[in-house]
This record gives sequence, structure tokens and C-alpha cells, in this order.
Amino acid sequence: MSSTTYKTEYSKSGTASCKECHKKIDKGIHRVGACALDFKEHEITKWYHVACFKVPKKKGIEGGVEAFEGRETLNAADLENLKAVLEAKPETKKRTKAEAGATDEAGPVEAKYKSMTVDTLKKFLKANKQLLSGKKDELVERCVDGETLGALPMCHICQKATVKLADTAEVCFVCPGYYDKDLLRFMKCKFSAETETLVRLPWISDLKDAPPATPP
Repeated sequence: MSSTTYKTEYSKSGTASCKECHKKIDKGIHRVGACALDFKEHEITKWYHVACFKVPKKKGIEGGVEAFEGRETLNAADLENLKAVLEAKPETKKRTKAEAGATDEAGPVEAKYKSMTVDTLKKFLKANKQLLSGKKDELVERCVDGETLGALPMCHICQKATVKLADTAEVCFVCPGYYDKDLLRFMKCKFSAETETLVRLPWISDLKDAPPATPP
């Protein structure tokens, strides 16, 4: 797998979401992308609002703004803004309670799910046919992503499993595969999709609207 590369542009469609804040990046808004190759050597990109983008702490970005493909398409103000983000020193101080409260205020959906128990989070994920495993922060992120952008759909190739974020780069979606009871073995699936092409489903945000459980 190749190392991460970077690009910057004005959002073309307004369908991609920012990996940091989970909100959509509107069409025409300046965004930056971190690119890597998936297991099939296809390039996949994590998109961020410029203000949400964080420079890797350990490695940094060699070459600064010069490392960003597409920088020549930016206007002068946006280019300077990107330079400022790349040159800014990372915050090391802990947030105060007031600052933490302000963050929750800015993200009511995230605050709602953070206040829930693991049991309740799993009920929402189950109602929306999403992956149930993981620690609480992973379940919260999954619920926030689903309510903000829509539930992840069933794989249309194998029709056996709900697609998930790829481990290699989280804006590329893959099918996790499934266990075949007849063959008594785990089956892999070749499905993969970019954020912009994946069609999401309506998210059930009230458990009262959840379909009745299917009897075993």
C-alpha cells in the first residue's frame, strides 16, 4: 500500500461528508482530501473541511502546501488559508468543561448518542441493520454517521451483509463478507464503493418506528 497523498479542490457535488465533523461539504466549498489505495489498488479519499483537517502529528506533511495536488486551482485567499492550517501548531492543552459543552452544543446529534448506554446504541444500530460490534465511541460514531448521512445499505452483490467503512481508508465502503451455513465457511465479497456513489437509506431515529423483530 502506498503512503498517503493529499489534494485540495472546491467540492464538485456536495454529496461527500467531512470525516472529522460528519457534516456534508456543500458544493463549491474548499475541501482537502487524504488519499490512499485500498486492497484492490483503487484510490480512495477521506474528505475534510479545511478547518477540520488535522496535520498528522508524527510525520507532518512534507512539502507543506506544495504537497497538495490541485493547489493551483485555489484563489489566493483559500491558498493562504490552507497554508495557515498546515503551519498551525497543534493544540496540546486539555479542553475545559465549557469548551466541551460548546462542542456538544455545536453537535446535538453526537451529544444525543453520547448520552445513551451501549445497550440503547445497539438497539438503534439493530433497528437500522448496522454493525453492532465495537466500543462505545465506535457505536456512537456509527449512529451519528447514520442519522447525519443515512444508514449504510445491504451489499447489492452478495445481499447477505450490510456494507461497512473500509479499515484501510474510512471513506471507502466494502462488504465485510458473510458466513455461509451450507458451505460452513466464511465467504468474502468484492463489493467496494466511494462515498459519492454509495446510496444511503433513511435512518430510523425513533425506536418506535423500528420494524418488529423477526422471529428466529
